Amino acid sequence: MRFTPKIVPALLAICASTPFAFAVPSSQLTLDQLRQQHPKLRTLDVKGNITKMVAPDMATGRTSEQSAQNFLRTWSNALGVNANDFIAEGPFEDGHHLQQFMFNPQTGEHKFTGVYFKQQIDGLPVYGSRLMVLARNVQGFPIVNATVDLRDVIGFKKPRRMMNNSALALMAAATRFGASVTTTEPELMVYAGSQEEHAEPRAVLVFEAQVGGGWNPDNYQKAELLVDAETGEILFEKNLILHADGTVSGVATESSGADTCDPESATGLPYAKVTRGGNTAYADANGNFTISGSGNLTSKLEGQWFKVNNNNGSDSSISQSGLNILHNSSNSSEYYRAEVNGYLQSNIVRDFALEHAPGFPTIGSQTSFPVNVGVSGTCNAFYDYSSINFYNAGGGCSNTAFSVVVHHEYGHHMVAVAGSGQ
Repeated sequence: MRFTPKIVPALLAICASTPFAFAVPSSQLTLDQLRQQHPKLRTLDVKGNITKMVAPDMATGRTSEQSAQNFLRTWSNALGVNANDFIAEGPFEDGHHLQQFMFNPQTGEHKFTGVYFKQQIDGLPVYGSRLMVLARNVQGFPIVNATVDLRDVIGFKKPRRMMNNSALALMAAATRFGASVTTTEPELMVYAGSQEEHAEPRAVLVFEAQVGGGWNPDNYQKAELLVDAETGEILFEKNLILHADGTVSGVATESSGADTCDPESATGLPYAKVTRGGNTAYADANGNFTISGSGNLTSKLEGQWFKVNNNNGSDSSISQSGLNILHNSSNSSEYYRAEVNGYLQSNIVRDFALEHAPGFPTIGSQTSFPVNVGVSGTCNAFYDYSSINFYNAGGGCSNTAFSVVVHHEYGHHMVAVAGSGQ
């Protein structure tokens, strides 16, 4: 893809022009009114429920936390909930709800503050729910991004008779795992299914159940159970034992915008290559891997299907003793971020193509296809029939190694190998 000067503004406006699927919440009139006030608002949805909101200033305040509260007051009705249906709590072990992102070593400050909330109803927290709004750390602390994972719990009332005790938890766990099971202290919550599949809201006991331990891996079982607080029935079970020696992840740009438009977060790197003491392993689609041998693990931005080459310097590489590898952890280098984005998005578009056309020519078996980042120049990206290539930031343009541009360039490759002509 060669960008002419007339096309460059389209790349600069990628945050505002990228197509999204639009949700249709119950409070459509309110959402329509808000769209008029925020014409640059873009939303993503899953099964008709909004999951992502992006706009330059959805709310402001004197602090990031005040901006977040103003967001709740302004937007909650459009999301089908009440502004009072939230508690300030994050998905972290200590529950903190304010988290800084994108540290700038030159200024000593962070670019964003994430403010986290959990949904509640009738005094009980809603299992699996989360609302995170992202405030820019500038004057007015504008909210520019919201991640929404809420449940339909309208009409739920806490039962008058329900059992919140360890005895009920232990009894339910024993019916599932046997008499040797042990349980943690249960927490009373509301379960209403997942983002993808709704379930009738029920009061539940949430706790962990365990049989055995790591000393006997063949018989070790550990799960999170959600038990109906009225009947003792197990409504949901989550396996807490993941059979993977380690993970390969990278801090990559979220959504479909450039790195200057959207925040970054850690995500698994599909099919990434890991070496250890002469042994080689490839991660699964989620970045999990199992490898034998001893010594340090080594990981670069390469895998079964793609190999990233950094034309701006040495290819990034990590060598460590720990099993969980995180590329671009400091997120302070445009070039490292481009390597991660280029690798991740190339695999995403390849997987998407093969999911819908498993017999597509060439790409199903083609290995180590070159993804070149840091190519000299700006405001451009191209395909040359043997690689896809992306430019650094400059000239008013972002680094072009990001979501939709990577997909576009790999699309040229798909057209070429299919014999369709460009």
